Amino acid sequence: MVDKRTRARVLLALVRRMARKNGLRVEELKGRWEGSHKHYVVGADGETTGCFGLTDHPRGLGRTVPQGIEDSLEHPFGEKWMEKS
Repeated sequence: MVDKRTRARVLLALVRRMARKNGLRVEELKGRWEGSHKHYVVGADGETTGCFGLTDHPRGLGRTVPQGIEDSLEHPFGEKWMEKS
């Protein structure tokens, strides 16, 4: 489990790096969302293997956001994937 504060763009870069390692892609869902919140899908060949949401706020994220993303992407990337990267 990740226990430190991080910024959204750093976390998104980490997810994209792990997706490339596993032969997957990260795509932003187009649509009308709440303010600066964006939703992303992880998958390949039209199949979705995971999804998560992030904000575009310049300040750091709390501890629960990276933890939730790590849990939601555990299936495609493996257990404790944030600690291994």
